Amino acid sequence: MYIAPIAPPSERKSGVIDLVVRPLIDFEIEYNRDHGGEFNQSRSELKLLQGRISNAEQTAIKAKKSDDQRVAEYELQELNAELAEFEAVEPLRLFGADVTPEKLAAMLKAQGGTFALVSAEGGGLFENIGRYSDKGGLEIYLNGYSGDRVCVDRKGSDSIVIDRPTLTIIAPCQPSVVVDLFADTQKAGRGLLSRILFVKCPSRVGSRKAT
Repeated sequence: MYIAPIAPPSERKSGVIDLVVRPLIDFEIEYNRDHGGEFNQSRSELKLLQGRISNAEQTAIKAKKSDDQRVAEYELQELNAELAEFEAVEPLRLFGADVTPEKLAAMLKAQGGTFALVSAEGGGLFENIGRYSDKGGLEIYLNGYSGDRVCVDRKGSDSIVIDRPTLTIIAPCQPSVVVDLFADTQKAGRGLLSRILFVKCPSRVGSRKAT
């Protein structure tokens, strides 16, 4: 779900968001502390595997006999197959806020295809969408809502493929932000705004009980 509660300034949007995410933050901290050894072990195994691949490449290059070269090439083939199947154990991240589209795709993959963007300042979050890239930067948000397959191929970086992404956005914003959003022909025309549930919140100014 993509949801954007609409409220004027000073309506305690930040306080409400903090109440929502605080249990998640506490869970993240506890989970990552309890599983820190697994994360370190996974990183060490990956470095060792990459080191073995580098050594095998050098051995194959420097081999003077054809038999030695074939052995090194076979070992290199086996190691590369092992690397392709290697699944890193990543620290848990349930949500973020200031994330570029490219980084969002990487974080979705690292977290098994599930992630959330949560920000008390929805204006900044929505402004980031599409800021850092061309109109292709909207794809991750469109597909993250519908669960369509995500494929990101960028020069100089590994390809990212996510079969059924699940993205959640919670971004309270001020009325002026909504006006600017609907003035953005790219976001409106490509269907991003039709995926967002905008909710106008009644003002609580003057009605809250003092404690």
